[in-house]
Amino acid sequence: MRPFIGTYENKVDRKGRVSVPAKFRAVLSAEDYTGIVVRPDVDKGCIEGYGMDRLERLNDLTPDLVDFDNPESAPAYQILAESEELSFDPNGRVLIPAPILEEAGIDETAIFVGLGRVFQIWNPEAYQTFKNTKLRPAAKTSPAAKVKEGDQ
Repeated sequence: MRPFIGTYENKVDRKGRVSVPAKFRAVLSAEDYTGIVVRPDVDKGCIEGYGMDRLERLNDLTPDLVDFDNPESAPAYQILAESEELSFDPNGRVLIPAPILEEAGIDETAIFVGLGRVFQIWNPEAYQTFKNTKLRPAAKTSPAAKVKEGDQ
């Protein structure tokens, strides 16, 4: 699978429809999938998105019987239970359910952030805060940053 890369800003209409970036749609159409799967990421305060292949892999890793006493199985069950399959309309838009948009604080504008196998959909202000407080400090201490400093 090609990775989801890049950051894009798109408008959300009153009905909750938003255009998925064309480059993300191209990744999904290469898999013969005409939509996205989304779920709220309550830990980060955004929406996580991916293709059906990722959901199928999670499903394959999940046993048929729920063992709530096994903490290792809880994340897969949570992801499967909270996921919503959304189809593209003729304009490449999806209708994100209102409760998912509200949980992420998204109303008029959404930021799509590619992260390889998955992507995130953010409220612009929340993404800026996340970027400034989590991403930039982490980037300064990453092994890649140390290699870059050594090249100077």
